[in-house]
Amino acid sequence: MQFAVAMEAVMSMHDSRKGNSWRITPLEYLINKLKEEFVEWETTPTKKELIDVANVCMMLFHRKGIDAA
Repeated sequence: MQFAVAMEAVMSMHDSRKGNSWRITPLEYLINKLKEEFVEWETTPTKKELIDVANVCMMLFHRKGIDAA
């Protein structure tokens, strides 16, 4: 729950500027953003960077429609 709250806090910080633009952003952009965020985490392994990675994963999860495996 703590992780989800942290993810939501970061998403909320960007609401006034970006809103739900991730819902219509090209998937290729989100995939590249995930790679970028992962590199940032590798370079600066902080909880903040992990939250960024997780938020992009969440966006892709909702956009791509992941099947249960």
